[in-house]
Amino acid sequence: MTPEKNSQQRSLKTIIFHFLIGAFVGLFPLWLPFSYGGLSGNLAAWSQTQISLSIILPLTVGLISAIFGERCLNLLAKMLDQLPIL
Repeated sequence: MTPEKNSQQRSLKTIIFHFLIGAFVGLFPLWLPFSYGGLSGNLAAWSQTQISLSIILPLTVGLISAIFGERCLNLLAKMLDQLPIL
């Protein structure tokens, strides 16, 4: 018996594209406090935790979407669709 080839090789362009989409979606929760004026625009006033979160969150979501591809992007799209519109 030969194993079936269910997974196709993705091109580097597709992987980079998925990473960029995931990183953009990862930035979305960080923009919400700015829209309500919760965080000051002065970067010097930010704590180290806020700066670390603003770097780690988009990178993590980008890496997860680059690894899992369309499955992760579909899940992120469903989550964004379920957000209530104010």
